[in-house]
Amino acid sequence: MAIRKEAATHFSLSVDDMGHALAKYKKARLRHITMLLEITPGRTGYSLTKKLSKNLGISEQEAADLVSEYYRLGPDQFTYRQH
Repeated sequence: MAIRKEAATHFSLSVDDMGHALAKYKKARLRHITMLLEITPGRTGYSLTKKLSKNLGISEQEAADLVSEYYRLGPDQFTYRQH
């Protein structure tokens, strides 16, 4: 949330608009799911959707669609760290 607030200030947008302004960064959004699952591995789909919606400033339906896409494409495609 802090990053969204700072970015909104920098680009002179409202925080509510940031979720849609950053929609073109889909791979980063999908990587965010990986991070959430690393922090809390046992997270349910419902919990993941709620958290993603809040973190990215998007609707729960948009978040649910991203979660579905994440699992459809395969989580191993969205790692951001080398192990």
